[in-house]
Amino acid sequence: MSSAVNSSTLPAYPWQRQGFDPPMEFQSFAPVNPVRLPSGDTGWAVTGHRQARALLADPRLSADRLKAQVPAGRMNDPDATVPPGMFILQDPPEHTHYRRMLTGQFTVRRMQKLEPRVEQIVAEQLDALAAAGSPADLVTHFALPVPSLVICELLGVHYEDRPRTFPAAHQNHARHRHHERSGPECFRGNPSISRWFGSAEADTTRRRDHFRPDPGHRPH
Repeated sequence: MSSAVNSSTLPAYPWQRQGFDPPMEFQSFAPVNPVRLPSGDTGWAVTGHRQARALLADPRLSADRLKAQVPAGRMNDPDATVPPGMFILQDPPEHTHYRRMLTGQFTVRRMQKLEPRVEQIVAEQLDALAAAGSPADLVTHFALPVPSLVICELLGVHYEDRPRTFPAAHQNHARHRHHERSGPECFRGNPSISRWFGSAEADTTRRRDHFRPDPGHRPH
């Protein structure tokens, strides 16, 4: 969304987050507020819950950031690509195709069966956090390993392969926190993500060609 309106007096996008809090500028914004984009054009910051939900449901908007100019100029890279299967950056019908493939893994019944294992993972990581003593790093001992282990459980990654997930995940977390990159750009020149995709692809191919039960897997 842009217009020919003179935007010189509008708040300039982008803004810096305050830790985990949204930018301070949002406190004075209306639910839909005009802003000045790096190009000098006028854009719109949508911060209202109702307005944001309506916007996200509007088929005129696209999740594919390669289709048009996006507000953050650093994302407008003509050489950028979206990795195959990265459906969060795709529109229907491509998005629908991949989503249907995954829907069966996230049913209410499937999540209920997984709940005891998730509780066990959380308890184990809380024990590890306590054992680390004070002060302890909440991200290192809890916030990072818990979702990583749950994702491994969902993907069926073999126990002996799971330690490989953590170095890549930790490097990606640190890089993302310091550079706050998103979209296709975050996949370019990021060796930790490249290694993770390469490892996941190799593991998928190996498991497809040589299926074997995971000795550490706990049936649900």
